[in-house]
Amino acid sequence: MRTWNVIAVTVGLLLAGCAGMHESRRPQLPANATTVGGGLSIKWTATVRGTAILTEVDSGKIIKTASLQKGETFSFNPTAADDAQLLERMFGKPDRTGEQVNSPLPKRARFVLYFVPEITEKP
Repeated sequence: MRTWNVIAVTVGLLLAGCAGMHESRRPQLPANATTVGGGLSIKWTATVRGTAILTEVDSGKIIKTASLQKGETFSFNPTAADDAQLLERMFGKPDRTGEQVNSPLPKRARFVLYFVPEITEKP
């Protein structure tokens, strides 16, 4: 009976490990970071002062950060010149072979925007 328990635990751990290999990597973010947006084109307005952190989910890379005041807007669009140059610096230039473009971005790049509100100390 004990042998079966060991086998069951081992198989469970192996399956969990294999499943984890395909999970997205979340970059190290502050504990109070919350998801506020995502997708390819992101536009979000801060409701309080804080820091916006844009990440690419599959690579776990932090793409862009911005300090925002209440009411300021964070925007990201990979087809905009500035954002396209930023992605090129991080992931490399697309490889153009004939008419096909092989992008160094993860095949299904997923961008997620987090926000960390500024912590103000009480006097």
